[in-house]
Amino acid sequence: MKNYIKELKGERKEKRYKQCEECGKLIEQVSNRTKYCEECARKIWEEQNRKNNRERMRKIRSKDKSL
Repeated sequence: MKNYIKELKGERKEKRYKQCEECGKLIEQVSNRTKYCEECARKIWEEQNRKNNRERMRKIRSKDKSL
């Protein structure tokens, strides 16, 4: 009965692990989307954010020049 209750809550008996795509560290797989460790995820997020901001500003500046 206790196992049934744990399954309903989403708790597992064994933890699942996989490797970080970037550095290869073992990380606990909390969800299906887990791909990177915390450090690599932060670096990748910052890099993507910088790229998107750069592109956004480029579009804004090109609109200003055409006016």
